[in-house]
Amino acid sequence: MTGTLADPTTSTTREHWSRVLLTGGATPNPAWTTTPRPGTAVHTEPVPRDAVAAVAAGCGVEPGAVLLAAHAAVLAALSGDAEVVAGVPPRPGTTPLPVCLDTARSWSALVLAAAEALAGLRAHSDSDLGRLAAELGTAMPSFGTVLDPGTDLRGTEIAPGALGRTGDRGPDTGTTLGDGRAAGLHVSLSGSTLRLTYRLDLLDEGAAARIAGYHATAVALAAADPGAPVRPSVLVEPAEREAWPR
Repeated sequence: MTGTLADPTTSTTREHWSRVLLTGGATPNPAWTTTPRPGTAVHTEPVPRDAVAAVAAGCGVEPGAVLLAAHAAVLAALSGDAEVVAGVPPRPGTTPLPVCLDTARSWSALVLAAAEALAGLRAHSDSDLGRLAAELGTAMPSFGTVLDPGTDLRGTEIAPGALGRTGDRGPDTGTTLGDGRAAGLHVSLSGSTLRLTYRLDLLDEGAAARIAGYHATAVALAAADPGAPVRPSVLVEPAEREAWPR
């Protein structure tokens, strides 16, 4: 890190992360399984790639912003909270940093907010957030999910990795949080394939499949009517959410 967050040269960085640290709450891991067990597994799901491209083009943003917006909407639906926090690695293989999004807006506005959040993450990734949090007297925002847009924030393709694998396996590169724990859910996109790596003590295959479907539905909704408000209940009805074991 060059300088410190207190230096004038990093005042914009300090302002960015202060806003994140002071407004971001904790979005918990989704926990939907009746048979928790050790290990992780992978679920893959096709996503409407044309819809992702259409939303990105319509909003003038990178496709990763569309995926982040969809992920935020899914987290809002799963948690019941409009404001959510997800982890996003600034570069492939780096420790995820918190991204806070308020989903109580239209799909196009959420996509634009996601693009702004990604730009801020890219510009201010080299920072000591723990020290700043201590200075501000607040805690680091916690997040149980990690979103990897499928490219780094400069638009460089990431190798797709092993798709379509399920069953017990160790955590993939980039799926761990800053303290070394495996993320409860790691979501990435390779081409037209959504890839969910999930912890088996939190989710089973059926739950992972549902969550993947929610992401695809969110993208389709954003493409169908960008001006429509984001309604988490359209993705996950409250009765459905409450029916899952926790």
